[in-house]
Amino acid sequence: MASSGTPRPLDPPSRRRPALLTAVLAGLVLAFTTVPALVAGALHGSRDISSLKTALGDDLVAYTRAGRSSFGADLAELTGYWRAWHASKIVICALALMALAMLARDLWRRYEHGTAVASVRWAATGVTVLVPLVAVALAANIQSTAAPSVALLQLVPRDAGGALGTALTEVQRQVLASPDSAGWSRPVQHLAHDVRVYHLVMVVVVGAVVVASAATAAHTWRHRRAGTASRERRTMLTTTGVVAAVSAVALTLLLVSEVQGVLDPGAALLDVIGRG
Repeated sequence: MASSGTPRPLDPPSRRRPALLTAVLAGLVLAFTTVPALVAGALHGSRDISSLKTALGDDLVAYTRAGRSSFGADLAELTGYWRAWHASKIVICALALMALAMLARDLWRRYEHGTAVASVRWAATGVTVLVPLVAVALAANIQSTAAPSVALLQLVPRDAGGALGTALTEVQRQVLASPDSAGWSRPVQHLAHDVRVYHLVMVVVVGAVVVASAATAAHTWRHRRAGTASRERRTMLTTTGVVAAVSAVALTLLLVSEVQGVLDPGAALLDVIGRG
């Protein structure tokens, strides 16, 4: 019988699972680049980015000229397409996040229980770093699904000329001429409302990630200081804690920027269309 100080060997599923999870992640990367266009195309007709940008410019000009707050049929169809595009990415990112968390856990367990080699440690560290990055990608796609019109506006050329350039200049003029939305046309008010929603969603989601990251950093630091863990476990706790702490700080800076967008959607709208 093994002594109490002998590390418990990994069970067979844990030995196989990292390879399986790696294959799943490779499939999700492929899905991320192909599935959104298929889903959006099935629901709203197939488009490529070039035709999407052209249609967006024409529909945006028509929308600002019409003077209505609601989108016309063509622009509504474009926002529906873009919402479906990003909604499918939410599913893919969520699955990738779960797979990465499981893979990080399994790699650290392998490192801790008898395979304390540099290659396993660096693999576990790399996967741990990817977790908050994919969490941000998930948050960005939730944001774009909630306010697809704002995500679409980011495709507008910054140096747009002609009718589109004139329309964007008029939006800029209205926002700069009036400190509040009272002097804005209904289309500009509607776009500014969508911008506020866009940033508000990110505030909520990123705020939750910041809290989770800070809690993880505190938890790992507390266990790290206990002094009873093995060298391998202390390495795992230190790495996880540092990644969580850095993520919390970086995302807090992002959170401040998103709050500014909520408080001043007019200025945020100008930033989106490149007229800030």
